[in-house]
Amino acid sequence: DSKIPANQIIYTVGPGQKMNYLLQYIDYPWPLHNRWLLFRQEHFLDPSKPAFRSDFLMLSGQLHRVEGHLLIEPIPDQPGHSRVTYSFLGDPGFQTPHFIAKRICVGQVRSVVEAFREKVETAVQK
Repeated sequence: DSKIPANQIIYTVGPGQKMNYLLQYIDYPWPLHNRWLLFRQEHFLDPSKPAFRSDFLMLSGQLHRVEGHLLIEPIPDQPGHSRVTYSFLGDPGFQTPHFIAKRICVGQVRSVVEAFREKVETAVQK
């Protein structure tokens, strides 16, 4: 699991756009060493298009490359339903056994989807 500190720096860039910087510590399984990463996240909400997009990019850290996005958009012919697209590109920059890389990637996607589901359910309950 990732350990994310509660102190994030958040900026409002303009109408419907926010940006934050996030320091993330990743507790990798043995035999890999733990890593830290500094991310920039940009969030876009365009009122003219009912869609939300969040882009993330590693600015610094102990991996070679990490980037991706989350896109939430309504499904045209299904009122009350949305399509969620999550894209993730990661290159550790070092040799990683396939079974460990797969475990990390599956765990990462699962944690993002679970966190997103929890956030939506909390917002709907309010």
